[in-house]
Amino acid sequence: MKRTLKTFLIFAVILSIVEISFAAEVRTLDFGHALAENTPTGRCATRFAEVLAEKSGGAMKVNVYPSSQVGSEREMQEGCQLGTLDMSIGSTATLANFDKSWQIFDIPFAIQDYEEVYNSFHSEYARKRLDDLARLNIKGLGFMDGGFTEILNSKHVLKTPSDLKGMNIRCMEATGYITSLKAFGANPVQSATSEIYSMLQNGAVDGTCNPVATMFTFSLYENAKYLSVMHTWHTPAVIVMSMKTWNSLDTRQQQWVLEAAAIAENYSSEVRKEMEDGWIAKIKESGVTVTAYTPEERQIWIDYAKENLYPQLIPSVISQEEWNAYLASAKR
Repeated sequence: MKRTLKTFLIFAVILSIVEISFAAEVRTLDFGHALAENTPTGRCATRFAEVLAEKSGGAMKVNVYPSSQVGSEREMQEGCQLGTLDMSIGSTATLANFDKSWQIFDIPFAIQDYEEVYNSFHSEYARKRLDDLARLNIKGLGFMDGGFTEILNSKHVLKTPSDLKGMNIRCMEATGYITSLKAFGANPVQSATSEIYSMLQNGAVDGTCNPVATMFTFSLYENAKYLSVMHTWHTPAVIVMSMKTWNSLDTRQQQWVLEAAAIAENYSSEVRKEMEDGWIAKIKESGVTVTAYTPEERQIWIDYAKENLYPQLIPSVISQEEWNAYLASAKR
């Protein structure tokens, strides 16, 4: 009996040591983003976590923090830069706070449709942009498709840029957006996303610039009844990792991360289309006038931007060479 008990205790101790050792080997990453879980961004982050756990056999775990739980997009990107946060998904517009050349993604009508979006995402130009983030102490892992940013307003259908004149339009704090709206004759107003609903409700602004995902999940369409869908801005989100975290991973772990990021990037494109189509249908059902522009109608806006906006940004902010490379990346 004593021998049996002794054997059992030895086995229990060994098992405990093995469990502790396994637990110690599990690498946990904290991953933050600013949007709700049921958005392309949220589902992209969740998919990344699932794939990384699968590929690593449970040796790597990701804690996902949606809805700005660990900071704004800019704060999370800064956290990755400083090594206080492992990963984040954030807009290229906020990356422009660290490197002005990222403003290239805030220029409207550069990308014509989703085919061009995906061409650009998988181009050498995109890879170079991600690699360049190393200068900011950030590892670029991939681009995420959150959809085109469009204008939702409470006044009327926007047929030409002159229809925006004098309107107060909320936008993110990004030079490209601010300059664009001014060029179109509107008054840009910066605010947090969480404030837009009440600003539209009380008339502090006449409209807002957001992806459809944000318009729907924040119910912005309840207070503004005219949505223009003309592929205005395509400002992608970027999946990034702290370079401190990246360098702490071994080669095998880094490969798992890259593979999971690639799968999550492609997945974001799939769910964006699926979710966006449903959201637009529901927005229409609520009584919003949704205007889809013909190529000829959209060209009016493009011609206006080329004459009145682009000269303000190219080549003073974005070099002509960089601009040409970006446009070419979408055409392959």
